[in-house]
Amino acid sequence: MTRRLLVMRHAKSSWNDPTLADHDRPLNARGKRDALRAGQWLLERRTVPDLIFTSTAKRARKTAKRVARALGSAAPDIVTIRELYHADPETYAAWAASAPADVGTLLMIGHNPGMAFWVAQLAGDIDAFPTAAIACVTLAIEDWSEMTVGTRGDLEWFWYPKLESHEGKHHER
Repeated sequence: MTRRLLVMRHAKSSWNDPTLADHDRPLNARGKRDALRAGQWLLERRTVPDLIFTSTAKRARKTAKRVARALGSAAPDIVTIRELYHADPETYAAWAASAPADVGTLLMIGHNPGMAFWVAQLAGDIDAFPTAAIACVTLAIEDWSEMTVGTRGDLEWFWYPKLESHEGKHHER
């Protein structure tokens, strides 16, 4: 059995209030729109996650909620995890390893640079990892407990909202 890991960077956040702590910054208008579009993309691709792990940062939690809203009745549970706030690849991998056995597709929402570094370790470099981007990585593991920072997978596709307006589609390998 293979597992599918969706690694998503939170959608675009607002910098309107300079007094807010980084952890408390909300999504801006584009971020709200892009997070919904990301959920719609997953639904269209029939790549609906069975569970969402997200950072506790407001922008990440709101991204998760908007993705779930777009998934409608197919929306999975959302688990907020403090350690995913600006995590390193080792932390992301450790939390992925904690996913329940019945989860076939896991969506993890977090922050750069850790997410980009992790995807590079998992499946190879991506030129950029913009806000609301999703990397879909197929893993040849039987159970999430086998996941380590050394686990390698295949990049099935990489998508972000601006691809639709510029190139028309998404990037597949």
